[in-house]
Order: sequence, then C-alpha cells, then structure tokens
Amino acid sequence: MAERAGSVTVTRHASASGEAGQPRHHPTRAAISWVLLVLVFLGSAVAGPLSRVELGGISAQGLLTILLGLLSLALFVASWTLRAPVERHLGPLAWFTVWVLLSLSWSTAWRIGAQNALVWAAFVALLFGFLRLAQAWQGLRGQVVRLLVLGSVVAAALYAVSLVVGGVGSHALWGNRTFAQFALLGLCWFLAGWRCRCRYSLSGAVLMTTLIALSLSRMAFAVAIVLFFTARFAGTSWRRRAVVGPAAVFVLGLTVVGAVRLIEPLNERFGGGEMGEGILDGSSAAYTSGRVAIWIETWQSAAESPWIGKGAGSASAHLADVFDDEIAHPHNDYLRIVHDYGVVGLVLFLYGMARLGRLSWRKWALPGDLLQRRLSLAGALALTATAMMMVTDNTFVYVFVMAPLGILLGTALGVRRLPDGMTAQRVHRDSSMEILA
Repeated sequence: MAERAGSVTVTRHASASGEAGQPRHHPTRAAISWVLLVLVFLGSAVAGPLSRVELGGISAQGLLTILLGLLSLALFVASWTLRAPVERHLGPLAWFTVWVLLSLSWSTAWRIGAQNALVWAAFVALLFGFLRLAQAWQGLRGQVVRLLVLGSVVAAALYAVSLVVGGVGSHALWGNRTFAQFALLGLCWFLAGWRCRCRYSLSGAVLMTTLIALSLSRMAFAVAIVLFFTARFAGTSWRRRAVVGPAAVFVLGLTVVGAVRLIEPLNERFGGGEMGEGILDGSSAAYTSGRVAIWIETWQSAAESPWIGKGAGSASAHLADVFDDEIAHPHNDYLRIVHDYGVVGLVLFLYGMARLGRLSWRKWALPGDLLQRRLSLAGALALTATAMMMVTDNTFVYVFVMAPLGILLGTALGVRRLPDGMTAQRVHRDSSMEILA
C-alpha cells in the first residue's frame, strides 16, 4: 500500500512539473507561449512575403514585430515566478536593454528607434521567458525543434520558388540577404545534427548552404562555411584539428572555389567577374558593395557623441538624410550600437553577448541526452553566426532572426540536466526528434 501511495505521489508530481508536456500552472502563460512559438517560427519563415504587404501605412512584417514585442514582454512578466539561477549571468544583457530604452529619451529618431528597441527587447524577453519555461515544460524542446525545422522548410521552399521565378539572387518573394540570415538558423540545427551523427542532417545542411549561396549573400555564405568547421571541430582535441583540419579545409575550399568559378552569377557576385578582382584592383569599397563609405559616415557621426550615443534609431535616420533615403542602415551592427548607444552601450552589449556565448558553449559541453546536446550546439552555433553577420549586416534589428534566436537559446539554456535513469528514458522517448532531419 505504501509503495502504491508513493507511486501515486510520483505520478502527480510528474504531472505537476510538466511531464505531460504542458507548461506548469498558469493557463495564461501556456497560451502566450504557444502563440509565440507559432508566430515566431512560422511568421519568420514568411517574413519576406509579409514585408511586401501594406496594411494602413505599415507592413504586415511591421505589425508582426509589434505583436511579437508585446507578447514576448507579456511572457516575460507571466513567467516571473519561474525565475532561474542562471539568469544572474545574463544581467549585462538586461542592463543593456534598459540603456536602449533610456536612449529613446535623447533620440532624434524616436519612431525608428522605438522599432529597433522593440526588436531587441523582444529578443531578451524571449530569451528569459523560454529559459524559465524550459524548466517546467519538458516537452518544450520538442515543440521548438519541430517549429524550427518546419519554419526552415517553409522558408527554403519559398526561396526555391523565388529562384525559379527570378533566377539566382532573386528578390521575387524573399530579399536575398534577409532570407540567407534566417536560413542560417536552420543550417545551425542541421549542422548540430551532423555533429551528433543524426541521419539526413548533413543533407539538410548542404541544401541550406546551397540556397544561401544561390541567394548571392557573400557574408552569409562565408559564415555558413565557417559554421561547418566550427560544428565539426568544436570541442575536439588540438591533435585531431591539426590532422583532419587541413584536409577538410582543402576539400571544402576546392569545392567552393570550383562552384564560384563555374557558375557565372556566383563568379560575378563573389569575385567581381574574376576571382578577387574587387580586392586586387584596390577598390575595397566596390568589393563591399559601398559599405566602406557608409561605415565611415556612421563612424564620423558617432564621434560627435561617443559616450552615450545619439539614441536608438539615430544611425538609420542620419544615413537616410545623408544618402537621400537610399541607405537606411549602417550595414554593421557594432557601428550602429556605437552610434546609437555609445561606448557605454557597446561595452554592455559585448560583455552580455560574451557571457551568453560562454553559457551556450558550456551547456553543449555538459553531458545529456542527444536531443539536448544537439539543441545546445545549435543555439551556440546560431549565436556565433549572428555575431559574425552583424559585421556587415543589420541582424540586430531583424525580428525574424532575433526572435527565433531568443527562443532557441532560452530553451537550450533552461533545460536542466536529467538524472541518469530519466536521461535514458528521455532518449528513447525522443528518438524521433533526435534523428529529425
């Protein structure tokens, strides 16, 4: 009888702690999290088409950004009772968010600044919110993975249609560079599966990389190549890297150079007609699509208020004035942060991102079931990819990248290490997820 009573107690405890696959306790929190999951991953998958739809003077993508921002803040508040000890390591990101919001008070571009601040606040709120939910909702990682894969497939299919309609580098449905940035998130999941020896993952990674190359986004393609090596050699011994690394670099480099040489649109985009022509003729500005001139202008403007910056959105407003609305972004998010939030903001941002990156890579190194290790590695790779893309792009203000990234990182960091017996059961139960793509 005592044993039976104990069994009933354990069963009830498991149900209360989310073993049934639902968020624990509050129904409002459950509803918000489900709506956010669907809107973030599927909304991001169709971000390209949404940006072309105008509703009352604002794009459907803009409306989605506002909705995601409000819902993510609601989840942050609703999950307050689930606060986790690991959150103390994310303090610099929280303080940077406060600084971003404060900068609106001295910004001369309040409307643009409010949108940029909303995207960043949504990222941080989703990071904290799903970190907390992951501790109570054991089925969360499965839902995140399913929607991440589905979103990647939908986006890839839409861009494939865009390629058929408009050819290589097409903007027909998706902007080529914006698609490539979202596609990097899916690529990170497939690369993590390849590292964890999951079936079909390498095929998925090759497909996503091919679409990124056909989008003619040079930086995204370069980041994709770097991610292959990062996923393959991260956490391995220096001896293995020294033995296998050079051969891998040679084979992959030969493949990339061959593709760029033989496919004319890739040759023109990546090499300026001849491999390296854009660099060898001394025209660095031409080779970087005019970014150097934009960077110089942004830096000179930032120097006028170096410590606290000119406020959220001021970089975009300044460039629009200088270039007659033809340029609306600095195409370097680190320069954007210096310009808008000053040295104070840059230090908080870099310190916060460094701590987040350290947590993500350490989480992957911890023992756990295969799904958890794959999810952790995917999150770490995605954060690495985002940090690299920020050098030449505007990822910091793209909600279709930052919102999925926040959910992915929060879920990976929030799942607790399971006891050995539970780990074995979870591996068996989640086997379908472990081999997914």
